[in-house]
Amino acid sequence: MCISNNATMRLVQSIVRPIAIGCLLTIAIASLQAAAATTDGRNSEMVGDSPEVRDAATQSERQAASARSVAITLLQALDISERQHAGSRAVDVSFVATSGERFYRILTLVGDQVLEHHIDADNGEAGAARIYSTIDSLDQTDRANVSDLMRTGLNLSDAVALAERETTGIVISAGLIRIGGKLNFAAVALCGDRLKEVVLEPPLQSKPRRRGDG
Repeated sequence: MCISNNATMRLVQSIVRPIAIGCLLTIAIASLQAAAATTDGRNSEMVGDSPEVRDAATQSERQAASARSVAITLLQALDISERQHAGSRAVDVSFVATSGERFYRILTLVGDQVLEHHIDADNGEAGAARIYSTIDSLDQTDRANVSDLMRTGLNLSDAVALAERETTGIVISAGLIRIGGKLNFAAVALCGDRLKEVVLEPPLQSKPRRRGDG
């Protein structure tokens, strides 16, 4: 896998959350912008002694333990998914652990479609991709992110690699978010007993890259 030069990527923010409160292991990265924008005020609503909070904490702890023991890293899973279709680019990845399986759910851009891949976290096997959406069917924010992604020479894997270096942790989800009208890469890393959210702003080229451009 070729990692582009990400030295020009700007670190926007880095937020640390306890695992029991964060509960970000299995949600789509599209929700990260809202989660990162919240303060402890909203998160405090989750703190308590209710069965729901205890169940959420237990589930997060189990998934964290599961993420630490997988054989296939998130970066490896991204590489596997992007090699399924020439020219594809990943836009979202998250680690999912259930009672029966552990896998990475990855969304990639292929032509005018968004495909969903499941990559086994233990052996790297790729299940059959399915059509998740068409680009035209995405909402305005997602379409803007896709357009801007094509104007940067960086990939989601670049952001993941940089986030793991910044946090010295294990990235378990990453994707595209929009802050202040600009594309940003967001990643959630498992760092000991904490989750760290990292947001990175990539530089954009003046014009979108066209197919066939070198």
